[in-house]
Amino acid sequence: LRGTGPRGLAGIPSSRDRILRPLLSVSRREVEGYAARHQVPYREDASNASDAYRRNHIRHHLLPLLATTYNPRIVESLARLAALLREDEAALAAAGRLLTARSVRGGGGVIRLDAGAFGSAPPAVARRGLQEAFQLAGGAAAHLTRRHLDACLGLLRRGGEVRLRVLPGPQAEMFASDGIATFFSSPYEVNYRNDRMGYRLEGPAVRHEGGADIITDALAPGAVQVPGNGMPIVMMADCQTAGGYAKIGAVIGPDLRLLAQSRCGDTVRFIHCLEEEAITALRGERAAYTAIKERFPDVRHGG
Repeated sequence: LRGTGPRGLAGIPSSRDRILRPLLSVSRREVEGYAARHQVPYREDASNASDAYRRNHIRHHLLPLLATTYNPRIVESLARLAALLREDEAALAAAGRLLTARSVRGGGGVIRLDAGAFGSAPPAVARRGLQEAFQLAGGAAAHLTRRHLDACLGLLRRGGEVRLRVLPGPQAEMFASDGIATFFSSPYEVNYRNDRMGYRLEGPAVRHEGGADIITDALAPGAVQVPGNGMPIVMMADCQTAGGYAKIGAVIGPDLRLLAQSRCGDTVRFIHCLEEEAITALRGERAAYTAIKERFPDVRHGG
């Protein structure tokens, strides 16, 4: 009633670790009948009579209503459904363990996942594989909710195109006209050579007018350097403060997070941006941050 998945609908398992529950499939009437026939004394928990507990309210009111209105054998039907779901859950869990064994490396708090394998797996299998991976990293399965799993799957399944607005310069004159056209019209791919210092992209080479080297000058996050091989490098949050390659432009601040959230294999396209557009985007980002701060004011300990 509160929402659950197949595992919750399957009910309590008959065995878990060292705990065995051999009487789960036996009805209350059968237990009482056996006790009466063999004169076995038993004690009933007084809390079972209280409707203050949701399970008792369901047992005393909801199930009898369903039995008299819809299905006289509702309890047996639900028990069969639970048994089928336990079988399905066991198969999905096994597939999830296999996915983890094949696609997860590491342990002791740090693991690496094969995004392609998890992204192409059926969602039900991928979620269980993520649960296994989370436990390999030292986490407790109970701390991983469906919301967390869906968020992880969203990251693993990201793809498509990232569009980054770029202000031309400051050394745009060092690039051939066809090189600039290539930069703004061609798709580039995010590869594994990226970190908080910079993202190296692969795609059509951007041709320089002369050489790629300049006298070392300042760098800032968003600057797009193009070394001699013609492959753009976008400076990120922890970039160095100076560099010696010509810069064809700068990704505007509000778009830089899009690149930071991309993953290997994503496509990047650079869009020519005017100064007025960049200023408008920056004001919009700041207004959004201000609205968030006003909506969620700081919570201070001891206050």
